Amino acid sequence: MKTKLEAFRAARKLQALMKGKGWKIRVWENSGWHAAVETKRVAVYYHEGELAPYMCLMKPHYAGFGKVQHGKNPNLLVRRTIQNAAKAVAADYQIIIEANSIYEH
Repeated sequence: MKTKLEAFRAARKLQALMKGKGWKIRVWENSGWHAAVETKRVAVYYHEGELAPYMCLMKPHYAGFGKVQHGKNPNLLVRRTIQNAAKAVAADYQIIIEANSIYEH
């Protein structure tokens, strides 16, 4: 986005689409203006002009919680991101269980 105002408008529009509570607007400048909404543990970014204009990830960013999701429906992306995180944690937990079964206490 070219201006801070455009970024705020995009973020407010995205915020209005989001289900749940606690979504806060985030706007920043880095080689252009960017817009997102986020909670303490999930962030949804808006990418102007993209076929899949939204991107969702868990926070802290790329913390090993599955894949980053891209798409047109930000709420569906949040759901998929959380599901992927749960699968990643379950897989890691299985490794811990197997390692613990080998170790003699």
